Amino acid sequence: MEPLVFNTYSRDGIKIHYSEATDNKDYMAKSHEFLVLLMKEFARLSRLSYRPRLRADYFPYIYTERRLDSAVLPALSYICDGVVLTELPVERQGSLEDDTVHHGRVDYWCIYKGYTFVIEMKGTQAIFKGNKVSTREHSVKGRWRKMIEQLKNVEDDCRYNLLENTKGIIRLGLHFITSVADIEPNWDDIAEYRETIDERMERMRRDIAKRFNYKLDYTPNFAAAWLIPDDMISSNPDATYPGVMLFAKVFEDLPHENDD
Repeated sequence: MEPLVFNTYSRDGIKIHYSEATDNKDYMAKSHEFLVLLMKEFARLSRLSYRPRLRADYFPYIYTERRLDSAVLPALSYICDGVVLTELPVERQGSLEDDTVHHGRVDYWCIYKGYTFVIEMKGTQAIFKGNKVSTREHSVKGRWRKMIEQLKNVEDDCRYNLLENTKGIIRLGLHFITSVADIEPNWDDIAEYRETIDERMERMRRDIAKRFNYKLDYTPNFAAAWLIPDDMISSNPDATYPGVMLFAKVFEDLPHENDD
């Protein structure tokens, strides 16, 4: 498994590390552009939710997927071409042992640069230092598996029931992972986290891939991290949140097909 190569974006108080596109195919280039924009907007909107003068300190990234949605949905609306649909009904194919069609929903549907994006999202936390509490590292891999399987079993429904006039359908898995330590901020630890963020992302990516025997469908092919600024870190005295990582799986694009 080739390691990812990372670039850095730093502007208007927002600093993001993100991986380069893994190949130059059009669907991958558009997906990579989409993901970088999404991470920038997620950081910007999370930053706007911090209003110390109003004593309104809200942090979408420290809670569950439902709270993440308060930043992700407007970010998608900003970067996409027109409407973003949430909780789109789909038919899910059963396993080889159970070929029953099940009804479900995908988290988001949108159009970007001529492609349909069908998106599942997960969110969890991972310890970067400190005492372990509640759900942490094991949840990363468990939720990653569920996300990938959700995207794999909607392939047929995407092909035959999404008939909009686009170049193709890109299934995209997003897993936001908030780094946390259950202690008050230690600035030496935070500095070390920031200096090693690329290595940390690559190590976590390899841990996920190893858990699934490096199967291509289960291996993240994009990673990014927003390094949370000092003032937002220090506003949480009982815990430290130094950054939010995003691991994504971009599936090969699917053609629109009509089975009539």
